[in-house]
Amino acid sequence: MPAAPPAPALSPEEHYARGEVQFGGAWTPIDNLFKDYLASRVELQEAEAKAATARDGIATIQSQINAMKNESVLAEQPIRKDIGKQTAKHRELTKASEAQPPPKPRLLQNPQKPRTYGGGASAQSDQAMQDWQAQVQAIASANDAMTKKYQVDYAQWKKAKDNADKELPKIDQALKDLQAKIDQNNATLATKQAPLLEKIKAANEESRGMARKIEALQTRIKGMADALLAAPETLRFKHGILEWEGVFWRVADLEKLLADTQAEIDRVTRQMKAEGKAPEGWRHPQQDRMDALGKTIARAKAAARQ
Repeated sequence: MPAAPPAPALSPEEHYARGEVQFGGAWTPIDNLFKDYLASRVELQEAEAKAATARDGIATIQSQINAMKNESVLAEQPIRKDIGKQTAKHRELTKASEAQPPPKPRLLQNPQKPRTYGGGASAQSDQAMQDWQAQVQAIASANDAMTKKYQVDYAQWKKAKDNADKELPKIDQALKDLQAKIDQNNATLATKQAPLLEKIKAANEESRGMARKIEALQTRIKGMADALLAAPETLRFKHGILEWEGVFWRVADLEKLLADTQAEIDRVTRQMKAEGKAPEGWRHPQQDRMDALGKTIARAKAAARQ
């Protein structure tokens, strides 16, 4: 038998008449799509709540890590202060150890002794000899002063160098001991922080997973919302679906929202008037919004009855 011809494709209006909307390249019952939309929104809210909890957990762990770091820094402060002192002392001692000895003085030479010519002394030769002797005495005095100063300077240099050479190994050891304390402090910090770092690593991975899930849900919800929005408004009304402030609701849920909010508005209004705080013609800031919602609900219910 010949195959039956394929059924003719339905027009969008015919699909709408059957209560179907187009989503994901296919026609699907609007009730099913809206049910999935609502479930996805609940799932999104739960995912966002979990993500917020995860962020709070990460912040708490990070705060603990920071507190440990601050405690470690405080513990190191006196050690690092001592390191600074020892380093400055090491620098001074090194300078003393490496300093060059004072140069030896260049002693003055005595002038040549004046000649005396035979035949007895003369006033001129006596004066020359006296002058020479005075010069020799002055030079000896100057050389003695330079020699003594050199000896004092050398003794000071030698004392400073010997002291530096003796103290430098002690300073080196002190610096090693202080650095060992720093290293131990860092090791202690790393040990204390290790489990928290593992926790924050896992929490960050969970947070990234939640972010990916939220993004996927948001994309899916937007696709479903676009499909619902593309359907005739009368079709949505007929199936109790109402768009309000960018979100699709059950009409019954919006009626409850309106009733609860209006009750709170009325309570605040009565209290304001009783306390004399409501000026003439005052309206609650949410009243216009609720009035608009009431009109939208009424229009949707009227359309659904037709």
